[in-house]
Amino acid sequence: MFDIPPAELTAASLGTGEDALETFADSDGYFFAAPNAEFKLGQGSTGRWAAFFATPYDEFAEADADIGQGAVDVTVQGAPGELTPSLVDQSLHLGFGPLDGQIYSVFSSEISQLDTLAFGEVVAVDDGTPILDDISVLDGMLPLCSLTDFNSAYSLVLMASMPRYALPGYVTAEYGTRANRFSVTSQWAPHAGLTPLQFVLGGSVDANMHGEPALTAQIETGTSVMVTGAIIGSVVAWVEGGRLVMVTGPMQLEDLLVLAESVRPATDTEWAKVTDIGFD
Repeated sequence: MFDIPPAELTAASLGTGEDALETFADSDGYFFAAPNAEFKLGQGSTGRWAAFFATPYDEFAEADADIGQGAVDVTVQGAPGELTPSLVDQSLHLGFGPLDGQIYSVFSSEISQLDTLAFGEVVAVDDGTPILDDISVLDGMLPLCSLTDFNSAYSLVLMASMPRYALPGYVTAEYGTRANRFSVTSQWAPHAGLTPLQFVLGGSVDANMHGEPALTAQIETGTSVMVTGAIIGSVVAWVEGGRLVMVTGPMQLEDLLVLAESVRPATDTEWAKVTDIGFD
């Protein structure tokens, strides 16, 4: 909680929701990225990165899958697939399978179609372990994080924007109105620490919070996060006590750092209020 809340507590998530919004539930995979590449959720990627993951094959889900506009039929590892360019940026989606009961997805940014196909030819997931058979396809990209750690960071941003969705394990307190809102959100820290969150949001690990390295980022005012929410203003995040903590607010970064420094564990009385709001 904030030691002195910047506004009235208006919404909360208690971390007890369902898995329905987990974007990559039941999937295993890995991300690779060139130095300084960023996913920058809602703002458009910069730099070269590639990721792959495998999901258990479901013939009914596969039959209902939408074919993206501009998709090209391809064959990858002997399996049928589709290569679809994004209509808004320089990213590609390659889907193929089934292979050994799994459907594979490859996403790339600022990488050619031929190189994306070559990447798809050497990926695999064996009993939950992502495998890359030929590292030459990385062409300077480096291992970044597992799909699980990426999903943790991705979902943390989602929860900070929309605490009412209440993903399991993510605790959020939101203060103020949607036009002038602050939030403090936490979850169990991913194995890769701040790295996945920095990739998802952009920014730099250039501050210190409660004696720990902290990520700072500035999100453009009004920038959409996903389709239905927005983070407005500045972001500070750090790992403390085995949890990844993120604070957002519509103020200059130096002022948000002061506010974030005041974050502390909730008292029983404070937590009871959060619980009441969360269940309402």
